[in-house]
Amino acid sequence: MGSESKKETLQDLLESSEKCASPAKRRFPKLHSILSELGTSVDKFLKFAFSAVALGAFDASNNQKTEYFQRVGAYIQEKLPGIFNTYFPFFGSVFLYQTILMLSDAGLASWSLYDKRWQKKRNLSNLLMAIPHAVCMDYSSAAIQSKRLYALPLPKSDFMWRIRTYQHTPLAGLANWLDEPSRLLHGAIQGYDLGIYLTIGYVGSQALISIYNYVRLNKSTKS
Repeated sequence: MGSESKKETLQDLLESSEKCASPAKRRFPKLHSILSELGTSVDKFLKFAFSAVALGAFDASNNQKTEYFQRVGAYIQEKLPGIFNTYFPFFGSVFLYQTILMLSDAGLASWSLYDKRWQKKRNLSNLLMAIPHAVCMDYSSAAIQSKRLYALPLPKSDFMWRIRTYQHTPLAGLANWLDEPSRLLHGAIQGYDLGIYLTIGYVGSQALISIYNYVRLNKSTKS
């Protein structure tokens, strides 16, 4: 198909969509586009926040689930070589539960931010929000357990376990860094700072991509 045929096809599609559009969209196309994008963003935010709070509520619930994961993790640990558990601390009795939580954060972040208009590679970038999702989940869990909305300062029991658990693994340095005092939020840890930095980077990059696509589309329709 030549460039002229592609241009005609694009124009036909645009004209057809304009005819089917509502009067408000035809009269105020830019405003309608902004409001539509805003509505989509709000929907994503609500899914993201609700799923993080729900997972935090699960984490804050009774300890029977933790004991179950410990038994399953111990069983898996017996089947794996000892050196595997040393260098890949994800499936042992003390690691399995945290691994499941992080995988849940990644899955829920990807689900809540998924956009059918985006290409696969762009939707894959939603995985970067797994850590901010984990931060929201962790804060929700702390708030529910303390029975107050403002859970800061975090009790040391909520995060110091990470250093003890991972001290003899390759993740020891990362655990120590995450548990250092926050430079942004008094009473929080640097893991929360990382979540904030990633959120700013994600939102900024997605905004730039959207602007770039919008400008490119306008140029292609005018030419």
